Amino acid sequence: MSILLIAAVCAGFAGCDSALYKTFHAFVFDTELSLEVWYRGRGADAAFAEMTGYMEELARAVNRNDPDSGVSRFNGAAAGERVEADGLLFDMTAAAIGYYEETGGAYDVSLGAINALWHTDALGLAQYGAGRGQPDGLPGGEEIAAALAVCGLARAADAADAYDRRHFALTESDGKKFLTKKTDGFTLDFNGMAKGYAADVLRGIAQKHGAASAYINVAGEIAFFGKRFDGNLDTPWAVAIDNPKPGGGLSICGFTTDRPGLATSGGYRRYYPYAYPADGAVVECCHISDGRVGLPAGITGSAGAWRNDPGRVVSATALADSAMRADAYATALCVMSFEEGIAFLKTADVEALLFTDDGRLAVRGAFSFAPDFTLYQAYERVTV
Repeated sequence: MSILLIAAVCAGFAGCDSALYKTFHAFVFDTELSLEVWYRGRGADAAFAEMTGYMEELARAVNRNDPDSGVSRFNGAAAGERVEADGLLFDMTAAAIGYYEETGGAYDVSLGAINALWHTDALGLAQYGAGRGQPDGLPGGEEIAAALAVCGLARAADAADAYDRRHFALTESDGKKFLTKKTDGFTLDFNGMAKGYAADVLRGIAQKHGAASAYINVAGEIAFFGKRFDGNLDTPWAVAIDNPKPGGGLSICGFTTDRPGLATSGGYRRYYPYAYPADGAVVECCHISDGRVGLPAGITGSAGAWRNDPGRVVSATALADSAMRADAYATALCVMSFEEGIAFLKTADVEALLFTDDGRLAVRGAFSFAPDFTLYQAYERVTV
């Protein structure tokens, strides 16, 4: 998954024989937003303007790097304080609760304390990622337990409704929406989830302005509709998945799809290696965390002897009815064990590919793999 925020729209509009190309750039979420548009006819400029305005509105609601955003005001609140939430923040929080429930807690947007403890948050990875060093040590059981105590979207034991959670509550009063914090130190982080949410909304904007087809990519979370316009031909959307292992090729597989949403998650880009001083044993700590146990995804063992599970899921691609759902499921599938992921896929409305570190591949759905990318063929395949 790219760490850049990239949105590309390829739109075919009726009423013109030739396709035109346009690019646009803006800065939201403290990073560059690039849009590329292929279109026929009128409407692209208005679509661009509305897309950019929406991304800025979304950033004001859920950008945790902006101290004035709704989510930052909630994160900075003390237990018992109530923060007014606009519709975007309220809706995304409600959706996050739903995905948390659907995945048995594997998808969780409240793991700030765990990420900070393991130095797998943005600050830690900027300091230690890409071979820039390592922390003095890795956490032990008591530290992990303390972090877990202020994380999680679990429902309150005496919950009045589905939005009454252990650490916070969503409420509405006099036409206004609120988030009320119950636990000091509890935080929410939507910078990842917002990408899929945005891709779905931008797709709707393209449709509203008359696009016949669109491909919208927001930092690896993709929303589609229609077919790809290539010259005078309409062809299916083609996707290539990055190889999660170093060397041997850039893409592990490729395929065409007509599902509305697609996302790929994995810890193979954003992580740091920690080498134990005593024996040099190395464990990779990635940016995806398992809030059920308080560890980075794919780590097992105990304090002083953490190690990577050789059967960990290193890459998960999900295709669903929306980019936001695909993003949530892809992230959750990287948190789950391979066996847990297979069990989840048997009942979930999603197509998926799971690649493990020890060479296994789970396939759910009718994928037509492109002949140009064959690395996936070396994996032991399990059809779900």
